[in-house]
Amino acid sequence: MTRIEALTAALAWEIAGLPVEQQVDALNQTRRALHEVGPFRAEPVDLVTWVRPRTLVSNPCAPKAAVSNDMDMLHVSIREDGFTQPIVTFPAGETRVLVDGVHRARIGRDMPDLRDRMHGYLPVVGIDKAEHDRKGTTMRHNWPWGRHHETGTEVEA
Repeated sequence: MTRIEALTAALAWEIAGLPVEQQVDALNQTRRALHEVGPFRAEPVDLVTWVRPRTLVSNPCAPKAAVSNDMDMLHVSIREDGFTQPIVTFPAGETRVLVDGVHRARIGRDMPDLRDRMHGYLPVVGIDKAEHDRKGTTMRHNWPWGRHHETGTEVEA
């Protein structure tokens, strides 16, 4: 066993013995540390962290709401296959502004089966963009899903 393998096994053993909330904090902290030294640190998907839904806030440039049937299918998809795509956000201090995945966030937050399975957390990635660049990023991520609105009230998380 290499030194890295031994350290990884020891860290995994330590984290496994923690209560869930401390496990999540430790995993997020470990992922951030590895992300900072990895060759893919410029890629948002390299750092998926787990956050509480209350930390997510609506985006004023978000697309229109999904129809009920689509939300039902999304629930089935996540229930059967898990979260295969993280929720995309702009980190903003203690909160995160939703870029893409507002419906995944709503389903993960509101459906008891998923909320329980994920211990009340949601998977997110962050895109580090200046405030003036965020509208374009939001539009590019959501273009296939319909018209974009300046208020975002239909899809608040």
